[in-house]
Amino acid sequence: MRTDFAIVANPVSHKLLYKGGLETLENISKQTDISVHCLNTKSRSDFMYCVSEISKEYKNIIVAGGDGTFSDAMNSIREENILSYLPFGKGNALKYALNLNNIDDIINKAINGNVHTIDTILYKDRKTLMVGVGVDGSIVERMEVQYKSKRKQLLNYIITSINSILFYKRGNAEIKLNNKDKKYFRNILSILVMKHPFYGSNFMVSPMSKLDDGFLDVNILNFSIIESAIVLFKNIFREGTPKNYLKSKSIKIIFNRRQPLHLDGTYMGKSKEFYFEVLPKSLKIRY
Repeated sequence: MRTDFAIVANPVSHKLLYKGGLETLENISKQTDISVHCLNTKSRSDFMYCVSEISKEYKNIIVAGGDGTFSDAMNSIREENILSYLPFGKGNALKYALNLNNIDDIINKAINGNVHTIDTILYKDRKTLMVGVGVDGSIVERMEVQYKSKRKQLLNYIITSINSILFYKRGNAEIKLNNKDKKYFRNILSILVMKHPFYGSNFMVSPMSKLDDGFLDVNILNFSIIESAIVLFKNIFREGTPKNYLKSKSIKIIFNRRQPLHLDGTYMGKSKEFYFEVLPKSLKIRY
């Protein structure tokens, strides 16, 4: 086996739970002569500890999982490590951000691609690439609870999203950019803080976001449900600058009521106050 690369795999990633997923991963391992690690972990904390140990032995780490798995991995490695991505999750937003195509293209870029140094978003002590405050956090929270539902995943997501949006209790917020410029917004459905344009399944929500420009892209949805749908539709087709779009190196958000939060598709609880800042050139990734 190669000594310069290792694959770390989340055993509960969406595609690894279904027939053929583990076989596909085993075939990739044989094809590339790269060993697979962390499949015996039982929790997120176990997985992150496993990655941290692997990062001491291997410089190049290929992450097999979804956006949440990649997020856990990038919060477990050392500064000198280089990550690559094998999309084995449900939405795999990062796959579209990195312009990864078929499995052969993905494997080739994971091993032979160029190394890029990209920005990340810092929330408390955790790095992330996409943030949702508001109804997005509520949807993620409900999906995690219903993860073992017998309904098909897409149908489950659609039903959960509709219920969340229709009954969501919106909030008002004071937003401070770069610790100085204050703005006030009412009736907020969602605030997205992004380092790349995509949510899962190639759904573009922040078309102007770039991985390495040194800024946070903030999209605030505080319209009616129909108006919000129109805004997202325009984002998908890149029709101009989104309404209520902000660009900043840091953002502090103070709501009048507690709001749910997700980071890279992982539910992180509720709070009234949030502070995010960009960490320029803080992650090495090969693609």
